[in-house]
Amino acid sequence: MLAPIITKDMKLFPTRPLPAGIKNVRSRAQSLDQFSQVQNSGSARGRIVP
Repeated sequence: MLAPIITKDMKLFPTRPLPAGIKNVRSRAQSLDQFSQVQNSGSARGRIVP
């Protein structure tokens, strides 16, 4: 199952006032990028299986 491609223009979360802990956003985005890369490599590997 392919994950939807999300661009910066799309909204992942409903718009709301940002909390005080804005520092976590960058690390969370990086971990999401790594997670999507791992998923993509795994799905590509699964497609190659005859």
